[in-house]
Amino acid sequence: MTAVESDQGTTSAAVLKVRDPATGHLLDTLPVDGPEAVHATLARAREAFPGWSDTPVEERARALFDIAAAVRANAAEIARIVSREGGQIIAEAEIEVETAALTFEFYAGVARHYGGPAIPSTSATTENIVRKDPIGVVAAIVPWNYPLTLWAWKAAPAIAGGSVVVSKPSPETPLSILRVQELMTSSGLPDGVHQVVVGGAETGHALISDPLVDGIAFTGSVAAGKEILRTAAENLTTICTLELSGHDPFIVADDVDVPLAAELVAFNSFLHTGQICVATERVYVAEAIFDEFVENIVKQARVIRLGDPLDYGTDMGPVMNDRQMAHLEAYVAKAVALGATVHTGGKKSPEHGELFFEPTVITGLTHTQITDMGEIFGPIVPIVPVSSFDEAIRLANDSLMGLGSCVVTGNLERAMQASRQLRSGSVWINSGTNDAFGGPFGGFRQSGQGRELGIEGYEAFLQSKHVTIAHKLEPSPYWFGRRHD
Repeated sequence: MTAVESDQGTTSAAVLKVRDPATGHLLDTLPVDGPEAVHATLARAREAFPGWSDTPVEERARALFDIAAAVRANAAEIARIVSREGGQIIAEAEIEVETAALTFEFYAGVARHYGGPAIPSTSATTENIVRKDPIGVVAAIVPWNYPLTLWAWKAAPAIAGGSVVVSKPSPETPLSILRVQELMTSSGLPDGVHQVVVGGAETGHALISDPLVDGIAFTGSVAAGKEILRTAAENLTTICTLELSGHDPFIVADDVDVPLAAELVAFNSFLHTGQICVATERVYVAEAIFDEFVENIVKQARVIRLGDPLDYGTDMGPVMNDRQMAHLEAYVAKAVALGATVHTGGKKSPEHGELFFEPTVITGLTHTQITDMGEIFGPIVPIVPVSSFDEAIRLANDSLMGLGSCVVTGNLERAMQASRQLRSGSVWINSGTNDAFGGPFGGFRQSGQGRELGIEGYEAFLQSKHVTIAHKLEPSPYWFGRRHD
């Protein structure tokens, strides 16, 4: 739970109060960066850009390796910050910190080996090359659910390619990025190459609307993404990446080990309390195994242990804030009003804290009702029976979203059919959602634009420049005065 409010004490500046969602305890109070502070930060970034973009790639790569080493050396401390400010269980927070370090190392390697191509020359006395130049000053806006991972996916490739970055973390989870900023500075990253501004919507708007910004990288909701596109249009600011909401389907074929499939779907639905853009939010199960599958996933949901995120014995922590809790309660109430059956969960777990919600399994909603109710972003999984694999794919694709899709099947032909026909940026077959650094991540349709990770995630922060070099200055028969010689 956070609040941006007026400080009635010794200063009139706005402050940001960061709270632990598991306990409600105040973790820190930070000054909010208003429009003037944001502009000054961007001016420092603009000043730093020429020097950083001209820095030899080996030096830029070494800087990224040094950042990764500093993060890894302080991993235990950072993981605790991630867990406390975001409610993420400590085991997952530790993975997130390591993922951030690995992202910097990955793009250090990419930068050392990536370059623009030589292209066929226009004559025997000219050479044509394509330079891949850094885009410039990048505004990176980061959500609260994976504050370090999703920040590193933006900052690492941008910095590796020679751009400079101003990051705005979510007002719920600024502390982990601020700690890493300290480590970036102490590791020797030049001033202005990466900076952080803190605040809510006003700070974010000041950042993306400033003409000093050359590119925007954003992860968040569809509504916010559309607003960013409208704002960026005023200055024709480049959208580097725009990763928006998902409403991800999971198809369960009739040829699977049902208990094992249910275990996988439960993990994919309830990991990080379901607060993941690629969490499973629609399950389409073959009619022949539907009852058995529901029985097994209910068992899985009931053994999930809620509790203190810093306890290694905890499986699931709190939802992020009061808004999320109200949304989940309203979702269940509407589902029941529509005739759904809640097999387990469906309510708060006040014995653990005000923001703990029980893992919830729902049946009885139609596909249309589920899609109309929109993104869940919490530990609720609706399940729908289907008469065929083809129907499952059709329903999976019947959405304005297209971030990720999962399928479990023992049939290779079905697996390949799903890989071809599912309309989403990622398809996971016989696997839960996971990311490979070399593979691009992003969405179809309203789930976003551009790709993070992979070579595509590096190219997102570069722009092509065609250079023609004549071997020497020679007269051309096409020049004025020479045409008629």
